[in-house]
Amino acid sequence: MKAILCTITAIFCSIVVVTAQSSDQIQAIEQYNLAVEALGNGNKAQAIDALTKAINLDGKFYKAIYQRGLTYIQEGKNLAAIKDLSNYIKSTPDNADAYYYRGYAEMKSDLNTQATISYTKAIELDDTLEKAYYYRGYLLILADDYNKAIEDMDMALANGYKSENLWKNKALCHYKLEEYEASAMAYDRYLETNPTDATAAYTKALALYKTENYATFIPEMQQYLTQNNGSRDQYYMLATAHLKLEQFNEAQQYYDKVVSIDPSYLPALKNCLYISSKMNNQDRMISDYSNLITAEGPTSEYIYKRGILYMQKEMWAEALTDLDLQIKNKPDHAEAYFNRSSIYSTKKQYSEACADMRQAGRLGMESAFKYIPSLCKAADQ
Repeated sequence: MKAILCTITAIFCSIVVVTAQSSDQIQAIEQYNLAVEALGNGNKAQAIDALTKAINLDGKFYKAIYQRGLTYIQEGKNLAAIKDLSNYIKSTPDNADAYYYRGYAEMKSDLNTQATISYTKAIELDDTLEKAYYYRGYLLILADDYNKAIEDMDMALANGYKSENLWKNKALCHYKLEEYEASAMAYDRYLETNPTDATAAYTKALALYKTENYATFIPEMQQYLTQNNGSRDQYYMLATAHLKLEQFNEAQQYYDKVVSIDPSYLPALKNCLYISSKMNNQDRMISDYSNLITAEGPTSEYIYKRGILYMQKEMWAEALTDLDLQIKNKPDHAEAYFNRSSIYSTKKQYSEACADMRQAGRLGMESAFKYIPSLCKAADQ
């Protein structure tokens, strides 16, 4: 923007030739020419002082008013710029650039509604004014009007506006509209010239994830994570992408990373268990059950499931501990009594086996009645 202002300044700030005029007008022109020289030397404060003297000498010296407005913008004095540019527009209402620069000053002053009106007027006067399309589009983004913002960004492009941020803004609009493929493509264009913008790189990866383009998402996210400290959710997405592609070892690796960051994050813990089950890794399954139980507490449903797995591995003491806790938590769980009875029977503790099998039957487990006679007979011997 500073370069654009300097270009306009150079075009507008030509030396004014003195013709037959009043003494005040002649002095105003002299001050104006001093301002042009000051701007050429980069002395904006001196230029503003000379322009102000010129305007005081000739209140209708609109060229000086316009120039002072532009110089105020360069100095960040946007409210003063708005006043000067509005005065200039009253005398020259068909100058598209004047509306554009007033809109810019209004935008910098957070007067976004007024700025949008000024940009719109500039476009009405010159429908090729690419910079007005761009900044009006930017304001539409702030107003959450993403469809119209994209239209303005496209018009800015069509009329030759060159700014890397244009592609970033388009990408954001498409993302907000859940047009994730278009968003990823726009971020690609932006990142060509801004490869170190971590936020853009991450959002592009997120867009790819939303499109379920996991094969492309994975290297993008991996690259992002090599350059930035990853969060729990970022590693979770990466793990889940691998899981969707049935790359179980890689998925397990990243879910483990998630758990190292947040040991109580249930979605990751459950997916760890899912993977170990798919791979029939019983030792890992026990570890995953234990992590889930730690996260959920002593009433976790996984206590019973771990107990069953302990039974399959003939780890009777551990299995009994889990089944005891399950029965304590859910005293009406017939299957828990049935399975504990089976362990007692294996350990030849027939009295306990008989009592548990009878309880399983009382709780409605029909298959228990098949075993009650033999177990209770053994208990009586």
